[in-house]
Amino acid sequence: MAQLKNKPALGLMVIAILFVSLNLRPAISSIGPLLEAIRRDLSLSNSEISLLTSIPVFCMGLFAPLAIGFNRKFGIKKSITFLIAMLGALTFVRGLFPTYPVLLASSFFIGLAIAVISPLLSAAIKTNFPGRTASLIGVYSFGMGLGAMLASGLTGVFYTLAGWPLALASWGVLALIALPFWLRVKEPPKTYAVDAGSPAKPPWKNKRAWTMLLFFGFQSAMFFSLITWLAPIAIDKGMNVLTAGAVLTVMAAVQLVGNLSLPVLLARFPSRLLWIFLSLLSGVAGLLLLLFGGASRLGLPRFSSASCSAVCSR
Repeated sequence: MAQLKNKPALGLMVIAILFVSLNLRPAISSIGPLLEAIRRDLSLSNSEISLLTSIPVFCMGLFAPLAIGFNRKFGIKKSITFLIAMLGALTFVRGLFPTYPVLLASSFFIGLAIAVISPLLSAAIKTNFPGRTASLIGVYSFGMGLGAMLASGLTGVFYTLAGWPLALASWGVLALIALPFWLRVKEPPKTYAVDAGSPAKPPWKNKRAWTMLLFFGFQSAMFFSLITWLAPIAIDKGMNVLTAGAVLTVMAAVQLVGNLSLPVLLARFPSRLLWIFLSLLSGVAGLLLLLFGGASRLGLPRFSSASCSAVCSR
């Protein structure tokens, strides 16, 4: 199998993966701290405002199989280039036309873009650097966590300075930064990209596959629910937008630390069940604090669902 072995190619790939993955969460996580401001300014109902956060998540699940078609038709490099540009353009459009139909349409296509980019980026990593897949996937996960943390913490600051339309649109800058690096990455060989032509045994009758599907489905639901609604809950408990954003940033930072430290902990204490149990227990404790604590006692799920995912994927 062809593999890029020189250090400059590896360094470029690391930087490109980091900046591309930085784009995969801010367009979603930046909505949470601004939900109340958007609802108030556009006179939206709770059902209407909830669609802005639920539609991208549904799209990420429904449209991931489109990655196969994109890869066959355009290749990995061109597909990711187009989708990152689309992601950035749609994020900018939110600031230029801050209306509910535009926000709704952009949420749909942003979710679609993220759904396709994720498997294509994984395929690019496995194709170009099969011997370094684990470490580069770690860079990919780190970039997504960092993007979520930055959006959670800085969106409230941008809101106080320029209002919610520009606060949302500001995250389109990440696409402008990512594109020059990604365009310099070598196109993965077509024969080694995502191969959908070989028949595979369907997983529908596999109990383990259903168990994993349900587990990751619930942990993803928990993660995106917290990313979306933690800031509004904090605001409802008496915090202002900046403080609520700080609460969300702390949660994202703990997830980031958990994702980085769990591989080391797993090497020393290799029981996955132990770490999954501790992560879930910590998440339950944080949720109970959210339900019963006031602003002065607001707690956070420590390792949360993102860490559960990191444990299970190893």
